[in-house]
Amino acid sequence: MRMFLDYSEFRFKRLHKKHPDRVEAFSLSRSELFDTSFAYRFAYKLRNYAQHFGLPVGDISITERLIEGSTDETESVVTVAFNTADLLAVGGDCWGPVRRDLRGLGGRLDVVEVMREVPAATTRLWTRNLEIEAEYIRAMGKVVDTTLACPDDTQATVVVGEWLNVDGQLGLSYGEPPSLLLERLRADCGSLSDFG
Repeated sequence: MRMFLDYSEFRFKRLHKKHPDRVEAFSLSRSELFDTSFAYRFAYKLRNYAQHFGLPVGDISITERLIEGSTDETESVVTVAFNTADLLAVGGDCWGPVRRDLRGLGGRLDVVEVMREVPAATTRLWTRNLEIEAEYIRAMGKVVDTTLACPDDTQATVVVGEWLNVDGQLGLSYGEPPSLLLERLRADCGSLSDFG
């Protein structure tokens, strides 16, 4: 989550420096999410806690019981929880406004319950980013369309590659090698002379 946030902020500031309204809209959407989603707010501050103060998990419990109708088969339930008092005592001021949330919760905070909401909150921010950048994305799409357009208005084939690391050797593997690109363009679009 934090990598997504940091990269998004860097990208907005770099790509949209001539459109400060987009950068401001991104900052506002982050602030709104922080203000409205406890899970997001907690996860954001939890990252700092874990980095500067240590392991945040305070309680792990295992409950085992017989499966109904059996005399020897059991099932176990493991619960991993944060101890809110410990988080507050050790974390000092790192919690900021989340301190009030933790005080209000008291006792234990189930890791699964709070953290399962984080991806949905992050997705809401990502969706908002797409809305903010819609004009920019459309403009970049036109560049791609123009780049791949053939003289007769058909679409050329894209060459796709991926980085590989095989036994410590880095390389690039192409679904369609670049040496075949001109042949492919000829097949897709006609004469090579059309491509300079």
